[in-house]
Amino acid sequence: MDYTISSLANLVSPHWVSLPYPNDAIHFLLTDSRRLIEANSTLFFAIATSRNDGHRYIEDLFRKGVRNFVITNTQIFPNLLEHANLIQVENSVHALQKIAAAHRAAFQIPVLGITGSNGKTIVKEWLTQILSTQLSICASPDSYNSQIGVPLSVWQLNSHHQLAIFEAGISQPNEMENLQRIIRPNYGIFTNIGQAHSENFNSIEEKAKEKLKLFKDSEVLIYCRDDEVIHQLIKKYLNKKIKLLTWGENPESTFRLIHKTRNGKSTILSIYFKKHEKVVELPVSDNASIENAMHCYTFLDYLGWDDKKKAEAMLQLHPIPMRMEMMEGINQCTLINDTYNSDINSLEVALDYLNRQAGDRPTTVILSDILQSGQNPAELYKHVAHLLNQKKVGRVIGIGSEISKYAGLFPMQKQFYISTNQFMAEFPSSSLQNDVILLKGARSFEFENITRLLRRLSHQTVLEINLENLIHNFNFYKQKTRLGTLTLAMVKAFGYGSGMHEIAGALQQNGVDWLGVAYPDEGAQLRKAGIQTPIMVMNPENENLDLITQYHLEPEIYSQTTLTELANYLSYHRPDYFPFPVHLKFDT
Repeated sequence: MDYTISSLANLVSPHWVSLPYPNDAIHFLLTDSRRLIEANSTLFFAIATSRNDGHRYIEDLFRKGVRNFVITNTQIFPNLLEHANLIQVENSVHALQKIAAAHRAAFQIPVLGITGSNGKTIVKEWLTQILSTQLSICASPDSYNSQIGVPLSVWQLNSHHQLAIFEAGISQPNEMENLQRIIRPNYGIFTNIGQAHSENFNSIEEKAKEKLKLFKDSEVLIYCRDDEVIHQLIKKYLNKKIKLLTWGENPESTFRLIHKTRNGKSTILSIYFKKHEKVVELPVSDNASIENAMHCYTFLDYLGWDDKKKAEAMLQLHPIPMRMEMMEGINQCTLINDTYNSDINSLEVALDYLNRQAGDRPTTVILSDILQSGQNPAELYKHVAHLLNQKKVGRVIGIGSEISKYAGLFPMQKQFYISTNQFMAEFPSSSLQNDVILLKGARSFEFENITRLLRRLSHQTVLEINLENLIHNFNFYKQKTRLGTLTLAMVKAFGYGSGMHEIAGALQQNGVDWLGVAYPDEGAQLRKAGIQTPIMVMNPENENLDLITQYHLEPEIYSQTTLTELANYLSYHRPDYFPFPVHLKFDT
């Protein structure tokens, strides 16, 4: 679609404060001045919030070449009246939404809408990953699911797309109607309902009912039948013409899970559907990922994919980089910074991540009050204590007046502080030695100050490795390989200077098949750090063959001499070690 500034002005406002260039073409909608791409075809929306005001950046954007602005305050720009297109509106966010809704209405492309408390982004990314091999997909970038993010996502839609996938998130009542008018989903997925962003709702039921408004005109809705709250609300409030596709252990599920077997990093599911049992393998093993995968599986079935095609698609699922940030801490500690949100569901996911990274190292969780639960505090922190104990957390450090009241519920080693400031002043940081530390705090507790306190400082030049980018690149290349192709990642020479343990841990978590090192002692270090993935050794030195057998490493055999030395060592020292895995190297 082609738009001019005058056509968009007609959509949102009868007031043209200034329109000297009415035929300016608009290709980009901008709300963050730092993301400017192409100045002469950008329309900037000046949005005022309690923290900032977009009007502050208009003059700077004008100097950079932007000439099109949606504003709410005309008094501060008298010098721009003759030189810029200024459209005055009562609410800039509503203007943005109105433009996006009109853009969506111009297309008959089918749209999948996804909402829920957790898993929205992963389900969207997985379906995009699967379906983009068959269709041209328009999808929300990152986690663009808010009142601003959704219209920016929908604006990407064009006539070349064959399917759109948009996620929608809310934090207070009466928000979903705005997003529904923009997305207008033909298909729907309701991932789950939990405690995230519950502070503005009176109950879980009220929040779930608000989320369901997204699907009021959809033709099909997919959800987990085991969640009785969601099921009853759907039956009560949703249009009876909407087709319901469910999955779960409940006997009434469309796709009934009758058996689940975890095998290391994978899971085998037995699914009963239309009087037949189907076996599906997933390359994930945690509950959250299994739930997300089943939403994808059910949607693929609705699109008409056969059993073989669905099964192959499930095997191609790659872990999505999480928001958690890993960094080196003081006293040989590792920090995991996860302060994006603080609720019981995301806490469980973070604890699983903590355990995967920790291996045999001690674990510490620094946790603030959970502010968005809507639960009775006694029940909430009883649940939190049980969860930390279940996940075998070695020590908990609670920060906040509420969590401190319930310190007695936590059976592990513990310290509690009323505020972040008290923790900063009183906590003996020397007590942390080689720990893997999860920081999980609500934003108002300003845990970034704790991060600065516990992060290892250095006055030398530092190379910072972005593990999310690493995993993105790893998954990119895996997607280019044929189904069943195995992957080996080299982490020799301290991960080429990038941090062998951290790199190996991230790759292991994301399903690499082998790791490669130069010498046996490097492989031994990885095993001591809790790495369980098979490790190939490029130079299996004769004097270190004991390390190879002790730490279950796999040597590369590149000469007859090497093979003979290994065979002699095994026959004399480890005759029980059979068969023994090796890799043969051929120079071609």
